[in-house]
Amino acid sequence: MCDVTININNENLKKWDSTKFLSLVLDQHFTWKPRRINLIANLNRYCYQIRILRSVPSFDVLLAFYYAQIESQLL
Repeated sequence: MCDVTININNENLKKWDSTKFLSLVLDQHFTWKPRRINLIANLNRYCYQIRILRSVPSFDVLLAFYYAQIESQLL
């Protein structure tokens, strides 16, 4: 693989290992690994929040949380 340098107005563009665009994280090889790592971290956080919300007597609150946070991450 060749090393390409892009120069605009006498300034080199930075090379990034990964970038986030419209909530989609891609690495330089267009693999899903950064997205999977980010998704796992978010889902772990939401699982902890659901454990805290278990004390809420309303099932509708838990369901609303699921649809707003977890299902939106999976789409």
